[in-house]
Amino acid sequence: RKVSRSKLKENIGSYIWRKIGTFGFLTGAQTFQPNQFLHVYGAAGPPPGTNLIGILPGETWGTDEDRILVVGAHWDTVENTGGLDDNGSGVAAMMELARALSHGECSARYSIILVAFDLEEVGSQGSLVFVQDFLIAKVMEAGGYPQFRGAIIMDSILHHNMTNDSQTMEEEWR
Repeated sequence: RKVSRSKLKENIGSYIWRKIGTFGFLTGAQTFQPNQFLHVYGAAGPPPGTNLIGILPGETWGTDEDRILVVGAHWDTVENTGGLDDNGSGVAAMMELARALSHGECSARYSIILVAFDLEEVGSQGSLVFVQDFLIAKVMEAGGYPQFRGAIIMDSILHHNMTNDSQTMEEEWR
């Protein structure tokens, strides 16, 4: 059986979803059926994907005054790998952010959305579905088109690279 169909993956997804909820985030699961790279799955066909979403609504949530920040990491991994770096490291960092915001009793003016993307290892399908079917349709349009401040996506962050210009960041974020 592929990792994407395993009981282990189901348990991991359940843990991420529950843990983010215990930190006070509004949680949800966005299930989807892959529609790209279907040949990768062979005769068995693709398994459904599940993005795990946590929202820390700011004071301006649901209005055009909001300035939404997305922080994400994919929670699937390549078959037959442990997934420690790719991408347990990114998920752990995202979970630590949720913990720190909760334990620091932060009261955010602007909203923060955490998302653990699924099926990233097969064409980044979860992130595409998240942006098209959730972020734009359910958040941006429903909230009167608040400003989107950006996204911090953490992937394989155990690979520290000191090479000049190996990472890019918008000037206003520096």
